[in-house]
Amino acid sequence: NLLASRPATTQALLESIESGKLNASLVSPVLMRQMRNHGIAEINRLMDTIWGAVNPSPPNLTRQVRLWKNNLNPNTLERADLSCGRHVFENTCGTCHKLFDEGVDLGPDLTGSNRADLDYLLENVLAPNSIVGNSYLLNIFSTKDGRSISGMVRREDDSSYTIALAGGSETVLRKEEVKDRQILEQSMMPTGLFDAMPEADVTALVAYLASPAQVEKWKGEN
Repeated sequence: NLLASRPATTQALLESIESGKLNASLVSPVLMRQMRNHGIAEINRLMDTIWGAVNPSPPNLTRQVRLWKNNLNPNTLERADLSCGRHVFENTCGTCHKLFDEGVDLGPDLTGSNRADLDYLLENVLAPNSIVGNSYLLNIFSTKDGRSISGMVRREDDSSYTIALAGGSETVLRKEEVKDRQILEQSMMPTGLFDAMPEADVTALVAYLASPAQVEKWKGEN
């Protein structure tokens, strides 16, 4: 936050991310918009290189964040079952993300992200399409034989695409099979993730995501 407050230090921060010294997932959607507001061409170029497009946030994002922060207050999170949170992670976020070397290496690794910051976490979960890195854009392929395949392009050569699918599997699609390819400026992460979960599961998941180290596996309901 401090580095992003001034143009010179914002540029230094972005250059460190571009070179791989820092993880891009440290930057939240709100911070991205702050960086754009500097109006510096080189800052915008670096941001385009690292993340690509920055899409508008949902109009009710501020209200959603406020409501969830009220529900996920420190007292509630302190009482949460972290092992249950690990179980929830494995069945939701873990199908695309890794944390503590467990999960699927499809989306960004969450271990080094700013996940203990509740504002950062809520912004990214509630508005997953606000910032999508170029390497994580959703590709939709239509084939000549009537199939539709959606995922992220891991590799491309003269003859084929290697496509990473949700859940961690990969498929190779020959270019001669492709009828149409769309590249959407949106994430594979679904919107409304928290709305589709019981609040107790959301609480356990958020508490687990903020944990500094791995916790024991969940043993289920007693």
